[in-house]
Amino acid sequence: MIRPAHQYWHTLRRPLIAVVLAVLLVGLVPSGVWKPAVAQAAAGINKQIPYQGKVTDSSGQAMSDGNYNMRFKIFAAESGGSALWTETWDSGTARVTMTGGLFSVYLGTQTAITGVDFNSDSLWLQIEFDPGNDDTYEETFSPRRRFGSVPYAFNADQVDGLEAASFLRADSDDTATGSITFSNADIGVNVQG
Repeated sequence: MIRPAHQYWHTLRRPLIAVVLAVLLVGLVPSGVWKPAVAQAAAGINKQIPYQGKVTDSSGQAMSDGNYNMRFKIFAAESGGSALWTETWDSGTARVTMTGGLFSVYLGTQTAITGVDFNSDSLWLQIEFDPGNDDTYEETFSPRRRFGSVPYAFNADQVDGLEAASFLRADSDDTATGSITFSNADIGVNVQG
């Protein structure tokens, strides 16, 4: 008995679709046209702090659009003390762009943020402004601004201010150099050689 053509198509359709899909996948993956998504972890954290502000004149009008010299300093006190870190945005690096009085910078762009203990919970930002771009910085915004929690994420890169390499791992083999002192009599130590 001879079957109509549409019955043959119905029988061959699924295997034919599977073969076509297999050929497409085999051809697309090696050619680079289609690549499976691969998750990648970041090598570290971006040690820059985003900061945005608005500058107005004494009558409350937004500062004129343009590029201005600004200096940012981190202190360990709300007033007085020595700067722990300073970053200057000027003609030698890059000036801060202001539009409608608004500016936005990433602190740490010009000068890496080092020497600041983000394990401390009392860090303050001081901003100095040079509207004439003549390196006089005649405006110091007051009061200093206390840092919120975001910059403290730098401390998450460490544990209580110590780098990860300072600790022994409990989940794998590790070697300690130097002496280890235990001061609690209830601690048991298992040494295997």
